[in-house]
Amino acid sequence: HDPRDPERRFCPQCGNTWQPREDRANRRLMLTCRNCGYEEPASTSVVYQNNIKKEVSTRLDTINPDVVQDPTLQRMRGPPCDTCGHPESVLFQAESGEKAASLSLIFVCCNCGAKWVG
Repeated sequence: HDPRDPERRFCPQCGNTWQPREDRANRRLMLTCRNCGYEEPASTSVVYQNNIKKEVSTRLDTINPDVVQDPTLQRMRGPPCDTCGHPESVLFQAESGEKAASLSLIFVCCNCGAKWVG
C-alpha cells in the first residue's frame, strides 16, 4: 500500500481514481481503473457513505431579550416562566446553521426576558 494514499482512493499503477465495479460471478466489489485497466478487490463493501451531522447550536445567551418587542413574533399564553412566573412569552424557530432543519422552538418571557428551548 502506498503511504501517500492510506485510504486507497487511487490506482497504484497510474494514479487515477478508482471506479467501483461489481464482480457478479464471485459476488464481490472490485476497484477498477478506467485509465489503465488495473483492478483489485475492495477492502470494504462501502462505495460511498454520507454522514449527516445534525446540530442545534442556537446559544440562548446570544438572543436579545428585546425580541419580546417584535410584533411579528408569535405570542403564547401557556406554561408560566420558570424565572418569574409570567404566563406570556414570544416564540420562534431555532436556527441551525445556513439551512435550519431543527424543529426546536425558542421561548422568551415577555416580562423578564428569560429564555428557554421547548
